[in-house]
Amino acid sequence: MTNRTKTETIQHTGQLVQNGYHCSEAMIISLGEYYFEKVPDEWIKIANPFAGGIASTQQEVCGALSGGVMVIGLQFGRTHQDQNDETCLRLAKEYREAFIQKFGYAHCRDLREEKYGSTPGHTPCSALVSDATALLIELLEADQPSES
Repeated sequence: MTNRTKTETIQHTGQLVQNGYHCSEAMIISLGEYYFEKVPDEWIKIANPFAGGIASTQQEVCGALSGGVMVIGLQFGRTHQDQNDETCLRLAKEYREAFIQKFGYAHCRDLREEKYGSTPGHTPCSALVSDATALLIELLEADQPSES
């Protein structure tokens, strides 16, 4: 894990968006550093086309959601078809459900039409990305076995 605190990581994710990274990239970079310390360039490249509801079309899933699911995959995903992927799939489903419960939608366009984005009076996407980071960290922390 990085030496950045949870609060600093949440803030850092939003700052990355403010500095020009896409939502999906910011999730991979900030949470990748938080959980793995080092983020290979390939991870950022993989996250890039998920930006703005896939290729900035706003027609698909929000990049903060897809980026968070990628982080779950990095931690719990399988590398061979014989490996158990129940934890990974369960956490991805729980994150999706929590995301929709918190933000109201999973699709980029719906989020941007209702509340987020650069439209005057809307909350910047950087705030959504920070909140999505907090949501994912809380979900992953809650899933950890308690220490006795």
